[in-house]
Amino acid sequence: MLLLYLCQCFKPVFTGYEPYAVLKDSTLTFYYGKNKPEGAYDVDEMINYRKPWDSAKEQIKIVVFDESFKDYRPKSCSFWFYMCENLTSIEGIKENLNTDEVTDMSLMFAGCINLRTLDVSGFKTDMVTDMYRMFNACLNLTTLDVSGFKTDKVEDMSSMFNGCTNLTSLDVSGFNTDKVVYMQGMFLLCENLTNLDVSGFNTSIVSSMFRMFCGCKKLIRLDLSGFNTERVRDMREMFAGCENLVSLDVRGFITDGVTKMDTMFCGCEKLTCLDLSSFNTMNVTSMWSMFTHCNNLKTIYVGDGWNTSQISSEDLFWNCHNLVGGQGTKYDSNVTDKTRAHIDGGSANPGYFTKKE
Repeated sequence: MLLLYLCQCFKPVFTGYEPYAVLKDSTLTFYYGKNKPEGAYDVDEMINYRKPWDSAKEQIKIVVFDESFKDYRPKSCSFWFYMCENLTSIEGIKENLNTDEVTDMSLMFAGCINLRTLDVSGFKTDMVTDMYRMFNACLNLTTLDVSGFKTDKVEDMSSMFNGCTNLTSLDVSGFNTDKVVYMQGMFLLCENLTNLDVSGFNTSIVSSMFRMFCGCKKLIRLDLSGFNTERVRDMREMFAGCENLVSLDVRGFITDGVTKMDTMFCGCEKLTCLDLSSFNTMNVTSMWSMFTHCNNLKTIYVGDGWNTSQISSEDLFWNCHNLVGGQGTKYDSNVTDKTRAHIDGGSANPGYFTKKE
């Protein structure tokens, strides 16, 4: 009975076993066993922040996880397939890669521009703290199932899906972001996403939202009503190039600590109204092209917290032809700098903003 109990409660120990990878022709195969062949790569080794097979990455077209590898428990998958631009498929990853103990998945698939399918639906991410640029520039992925990711411990999600230009759907609605500090570029250039549910994101300790949704051309709506931005310092290009957004709720944004808002809404061509009444811009030092190319924007609401004293006379309103201030001041293509970045005071003090009562 004691022997049976011990067998059930303890993982087997493979004395003398080690994880290694063998590159043959264009296939990189991962194994876990004894008698590592001469010339095989040590999976645990890092050379100048790269995996040892990085020097041969141009040769790799196929990756295979052998059945033996499922008995290995890596602590990090960082840089594993970084910039393997000719990689087209990964076999056995769901069945034979055990991620139970992995803490770092940063740049794991970054730069895999020709990878067309990737099954990470079985990944256990309970221990992961770093997902920085995990899928960055996976240009040809059309589907990616991360709905089962447990992200309770993740601190860095910056550029996680940056450049996933062919993804049409992405379910991150179950992400727990309580500990995430960095979200800059998280969905940058996800230009074919038509829907994105981030309504459940807890952003209370996020410090940067630089380019967070920049280039998401096909998004029609974004519900950010629950976003807590108290600690955010950088909002540059946050929605730049979101050319199909018809509504954007940022009424709950607290911007007291934000210092940069350059091109924040640049290119949001279909927005007709923006309510920035909660914005306090006293500490903002740059707003260059903040509303440029918002050519259907008619009304911008602001409150008493709007302040441009820290910025230079920057070009904020280029090509905002439909903009009208609260007292009827119409857009003048000759006045696009901060001169009129205030509540409209009529002919005596023309401005492009409307006071939110």
